[in-house]
Parts: sequence; structure tokens; C-alpha cells
Amino acid sequence: MTLSLHARILLAATLILIAFLGLTGLVLDRAFQDSARSALEDRLQDQIYNMLGVLEPDNNKITIPGELPDPRMSLVTSGIFAQYSQTDDTDHWHSLSATGLEFKFTKFPDVGEEVFEYVSTETGFEYYVISRGVQFDYGKGTTPLYILRVGEELGGFTPQINKFRNSLFTWLGGAALLLLIAQGMILHWGLKPLRQVAIDLEKIEAGDAENLSGNYPKELQGLTNNLNALIESTRNHITRYRDALGNLAHSIKTPLAVLQNAVQAEQDNGNETFSKLAEEQVQRMTQIVDYQLKRAATAGKASLNTSILLEPIAVKIMNSMAKVYTDRAITTELVIAENVRFFGDEGDLYEVLGNTIDNAFKWAKSKVKLELIAPSNSKNKFIIKLHDDGPGMSDEIKQQVLQRGQRADPTISGQGIGLAVVHEIVLIYGGEILIKDSDLGGALIEIRI
Repeated sequence: MTLSLHARILLAATLILIAFLGLTGLVLDRAFQDSARSALEDRLQDQIYNMLGVLEPDNNKITIPGELPDPRMSLVTSGIFAQYSQTDDTDHWHSLSATGLEFKFTKFPDVGEEVFEYVSTETGFEYYVISRGVQFDYGKGTTPLYILRVGEELGGFTPQINKFRNSLFTWLGGAALLLLIAQGMILHWGLKPLRQVAIDLEKIEAGDAENLSGNYPKELQGLTNNLNALIESTRNHITRYRDALGNLAHSIKTPLAVLQNAVQAEQDNGNETFSKLAEEQVQRMTQIVDYQLKRAATAGKASLNTSILLEPIAVKIMNSMAKVYTDRAITTELVIAENVRFFGDEGDLYEVLGNTIDNAFKWAKSKVKLELIAPSNSKNKFIIKLHDDGPGMSDEIKQQVLQRGQRADPTISGQGIGLAVVHEIVLIYGGEILIKDSDLGGALIEIRI
């Protein structure tokens, strides 16, 4: 399925917006985590420096003679602890807050070196720990290397990160939704001229307008002007073509009429053989000219044709035929659906209705019935059904009468090109013509166009 311009632009912009906001969210989330971790590390550094301030050497060991710098270290499970030990764990100490906590440290810094690491207790609590290697001088030398550690539980750090993350993506999601709504409205407004062009073209197709006359932006004016020029050029071309064909018809028919008069003169002079042969050829040429002119003059279906209401034309032709055949007292019946329209050339419509109705009157005994039907499931389509109560047609004749020069009965006047021309026109418009048996007892000509 081909997406519309609106859908394509909206989809592309939506994907870009989601990617941009998603990347922005990840960057801000990482930046906040780094900032929170940096703040935690600063706090731990402050704590370890405070611990260094209270440590004192005692011969070959270190002690803490006074109170701890952070009162929380004296509370069990307060979430912050301090401890020190020799690297071989022969001498160690921990604050009261570390009672019952077992840690497995993996980093052992040298003197003056500081390292950070995540450690977990056996009960599942996670701590962020700073470790520093310390060594003190005393009167008889230096103390062994001790590792001083201060750690803080991440129970407050992780919820803080999660809270920020939820708030961040909630706001970004809300902003994305508002931007998508605004973007959709902007696209709807920006593409409105294109939709208006499509609507105006539909009006031209429906026959409600002759050209594109809207107030379009300058980006579309070149397109609309060219379309108007194309429409006007096509109409002028068809008009010139039909006028030229009409002139051709008059130009050819005049010499044929002269030739026919000459043949008649020869016949009056007693030259029957020549006059009969010449008359047959003159009639044949006349027949060919009439057929080809009618066929060539067919305008055919075009997407920008105006629509023509069928009812007044059908009534006009039926009334005219009733007057032509008034001596036969043929009754007529019209069944016409409301607002049935023909999207094509008016001359083609007259040719189709005129020939089929004339054919029905020629064969009818006493009644002709015309039905114009507009199927509800077919756009720009209609059905013509023309019934007569004449003798009807055999299957063989039904096929022959659609061919040029073929007549169902040679005794009936005509050149045998009427239904053939109708057939050609119907095919040009993408329709079909069927000849069936009518309920009136004669023939039924059904045209779907």
C-alpha cells in the first residue's frame, strides 16, 4: 500500500522525534547517574578524610582514641560504616554500624592511593566503598600498611536514580506526545493546498467546475497553471478535431452526391449495368465515410470530462423518435433513476442513445421501454436497457448487428452502422453492450458504461 504524503512525512518525523528524544533521555539519565555517583564519591572522600583526622599511631598499630566523626557510624545498620585492617588482616577494626556485615573486598590500594568499588553483603545489601592505603610514622619507625575503608549503602542512591529516570521519561513522553500533536496539526495545515487541488480536480471530474481556480500558494501555482493549460488545450484540441471532421464530412459528401446524381442520369439513359454497379459503390463509400466519421469523432472517456444528466437528453430523444414514427402509434415507457449522469462527451451520449432508441423504434410493434439505472456500487457508471416488442433476434443476428454494415433485416431502411458505432463508443469508454431477449417479446439492448 502506498502511503500518502501526510502519512510519510508524519511517520518520518515521528521516528526521528522518538530517536532524538530517546537518545536525549539516555544521555540525561547517564549524566544524572554520573552526577549522583560523583556526589556520593565526594561524600565518601570527606568521610575518609575525617577518619584520617581521628586515627593515631600507637607503637606499631593505629587506634581511634576519640569519637567517630559521623554519629551514624555508631548506630547499627545505619547505612554508613568505617573500618581499617592490615593487608594480612592481623589487626582490624570496624565501626558499630558494620556489626554483622561481611564484605569481600577485591581492591587493596597502596599508601596514599584511593579506589572505589561496589561490594555486597551476604544478605544482599549493596555498598559503594572508598578504600585508601595509610601508613603512619611514630618514634620507632612506621606502622604497617593499613587499608582504611568507608562505605555507604546504595539503598538511597538507587531509588534516587529510579525516581529521576521515571520523572525524566514521563516528561519526555509527554513532550513527545505534545510535539507529535503539534506536528500533525502543522502538517495538516501545510498540506491543505494539496488536498484542495485534489478536491478541485474531483469537482472538474464531476462537472462542477471547468478549471482549477483556487487561491494556491506559489509553490503550487506552476502545477495548477500547467494543469489548467492542459485541460484547456485538450478541450480546444477535441473541438478543432471534431470541427475538422465535420468539414471533411461535408467535403466528401458533396462529390459523392454529384457522383450519385451522375449515376442516376446514366440510369435514366438506360445504362442499367453501369448505374447499378456505380450506385452500389457510391452507397458503400457513403456508408464507410459515415461510419468512420462517427467513429473518429468519438471523444472518448477522459478523467476531466464534465458530467451530463441523462434524463433530459433521454426524454428529448424518445419524444423526437415518437414524432418520427407517429404513424405507427408506438407507446413509450421511461424508467429513469434519479440523478443518473454520464461522465463523457455530450456528442457521444447523443450517438449512443440516438442509435439505440432509433433501432428500437424501427423494430417495435407497439411499445418501446427505456430504463436508466445507476448501480450503487459503481462510481461514474450507469446501465441503459432498451426494450421493444418486435420480432427479436436470433443468436447469430445478435452477433452480426454489432458489426459495421450488418442489418438484422435488409428490408428495414438504414445503413447498418448505428449499433456498430454504439459498440465502438461503448468500448472506448470501457463499457460493454449486450443484446438479450426482452420481457416485451422483442430485443433488449443493455449497455453498461
